[in-house]
Amino acid sequence: MMLVSLQACSPVTERAYFCESQKEQPFDGFVRQYTVQVEPDRVCVSWEANVLHCGLFQKETSTTWMVDKSTGMKAQLFYQASRTPESIDLTVSRQEVLLLESTEAFARSTVTGFQFSEKALLLAVSTGPKDSPSLTYACSKWRKKPWWEWI
Repeated sequence: MMLVSLQACSPVTERAYFCESQKEQPFDGFVRQYTVQVEPDRVCVSWEANVLHCGLFQKETSTTWMVDKSTGMKAQLFYQASRTPESIDLTVSRQEVLLLESTEAFARSTVTGFQFSEKALLLAVSTGPKDSPSLTYACSKWRKKPWWEWI
């Protein structure tokens, strides 16, 4: 019982934000909302339910290879996060390989960059090279709402 009480009274070190696009876009794979979680040692970004993409600050991490037998593709994600007084950055690199019957395989890589400013409450998202244009999302601190506020 004592452990539960201490845990309930411990300060929360995670800060969570909800980020939403302010532009009207027709749906063409455009992500309208992101959540950002900032912890002392990592940053996590999510754009789909129950899937967090997290990077540890100053350390590159990766997932194991994931194989999709229906498409013949295998993929691996690499995460790199950094923090400055002005922003928190997360780079997600996805390496995909099409498994072919022959010894040759087709590979492609995509890079998505996230730059989050806690001071300005803005998230900039870019896909491709570092100098590619980014989309900006307005963010707000996320708080859990009681169930009755959703009705």
